[in-house]
Amino acid sequence: MIIGFFGKGGSGKTTTCFQFLQNVRDEYVETFAIDADHNMDLSYNLGVEHPEAYVGQPKTLSSGIRFMAAGPHTEEVFRGDVCSHYLFRPLKDQLRDRPRNHNELVVVDNTAGMDSVGAGIPALLDVAVVCVEPAIHSLKVGRQVADGLKRTQTQTVIVANKIQTPEQEQEIRRAFPEYTIVTVPLGHPGKAFHGLHTAVRNLI
Repeated sequence: MIIGFFGKGGSGKTTTCFQFLQNVRDEYVETFAIDADHNMDLSYNLGVEHPEAYVGQPKTLSSGIRFMAAGPHTEEVFRGDVCSHYLFRPLKDQLRDRPRNHNELVVVDNTAGMDSVGAGIPALLDVAVVCVEPAIHSLKVGRQVADGLKRTQTQTVIVANKIQTPEQEQEIRRAFPEYTIVTVPLGHPGKAFHGLHTAVRNLI
C-alpha cells in the first residue's frame, strides 16, 4: 500500500506521516519511508543524520524501516542545470516499478503545496492524505491539492489537524464535503491514526 502525504507547510503533513508510520507499522511485514520534502523533516524524525546518503538508494535503518530520500538539493540544482523536480526521478522509479503489496506499507512525505502534485507523483499512489488546519491559507492550499488529486483520480482522505473546537472541525468539513475526514485534536495526535488507517484501507 503506497500512501502520499500532502498539505501546506505547517499543516502537520510531516508529523502526520511520521506518526501514521509509527502507529501502524506493526500491522505490515515491511515498511518503506520516502522523504521527498526539501526540508527533510521526516529524515530528522526517523533519526537520519545525513539524508543525502540515501538519495535514490533505499537502505534499512536500525529501526527496521526501509528509507530513501528524494529531497536534498544537489549541485546540479544549485547550478541551474536541472530543476528540483529532477530529484523526484528515483522516487518515481521506485513507486512505478513497485508491485502492489498489501503486506508492505510505503509512505511518501511530499513537498508542501502543489509541487508534488504537479510532478506527477499522485498517479503512482494508492491513496493520498491531505493535511489541513483550521486557517484560511491552509484550507485554500488543501482545496487546491485535493482538486489536483481529483484530476488524477487519486483516492483521498482529509486529515483535519490541530482541532480545538467543534466549530473548527465543521469549518473543514464544509470545505471538503465530498471526502472522508479524520480529525486530529490539538495535542493528541496519537488518538486518530488508527482511524486514519481504517479510512485509507477502506478506499483501496
